[in-house]
Amino acid sequence: MTSDPIITVVIPTFNRRHVIERAVNSVLGQSMTRFELIVVDDGSTDGTAAYLGTIDDPRLSVIVQPNGGVCVARNTGITTATCGFITFLDSDDEAGDGWLQFYADAIDAGYDLASCAVHFVGPGTQYQLVVPEDAGPAFGHLRAQYLSGAFGLARGLLIEVGMFRPGLRFSEHTDLALRLGGRMIERPFRAHAVSEPFLTMHRDERPHDPALQYESASMILRNDLVHLRRDRAALARYLAIAGVAASKLGRRREARRLLARTILARPLDPKGYLRLGRAVIRRRGPDASG
Repeated sequence: MTSDPIITVVIPTFNRRHVIERAVNSVLGQSMTRFELIVVDDGSTDGTAAYLGTIDDPRLSVIVQPNGGVCVARNTGITTATCGFITFLDSDDEAGDGWLQFYADAIDAGYDLASCAVHFVGPGTQYQLVVPEDAGPAFGHLRAQYLSGAFGLARGLLIEVGMFRPGLRFSEHTDLALRLGGRMIERPFRAHAVSEPFLTMHRDERPHDPALQYESASMILRNDLVHLRRDRAALARYLAIAGVAASKLGRRREARRLLARTILARPLDPKGYLRLGRAVIRRRGPDASG
């Protein structure tokens, strides 16, 4: 390992042997060398661990564990980290020049959380720039972009708010952001954001999985309601996500209940009435909610 590392980079991976080389090399090639890289192989069966074992670089550590999901894998990296500042990278993404230097500068300036912009790529050659922005009162008015690699923060702060929620398979960064926002309101910390993109995220067009959306939105509503209640728009948004997904799954009774709550949260928003109307008139069939 490089002497006196100041930043831990955590890459969770599961069966991404075909892309992880790009992600790992983008970290090991950073000009700022005072870091440790922890790759958590979350039960891959495609030779990922064997490939990682061929990389001869003292800054890289590989942890192989049974499959437990991305949140468990990230938490393994957090608890194993030796540095006081942590950032993350997904195994199909790519850090650009200056990425870790940006976080090193934030550390030197005494920031507890730092966030940068992101270039989304794909499908094809389409590019989209996503910059940090104020997500509203539910998130403590923090200006940040909560995507892997687009934010880094003090390890102590991350542990204090509970790290990533095990079992949450979608919107895990939103869940973390809500808890960080709550901490910001209760006890403010120093945050810094820039609109310069320091990493590239490769994304394919994938159909939304309503079961996954329903599961994750329901968990966020159950666990983060105290934060969502600070912002009626945010509360209505997650009620709508859960309600529309429930409707697609045939859980009509649950869908109507959730979508009716969106109207209570934002009674002047016509979209709430439209969603509820669609759920009510959705074609007849057995109600999966019983």
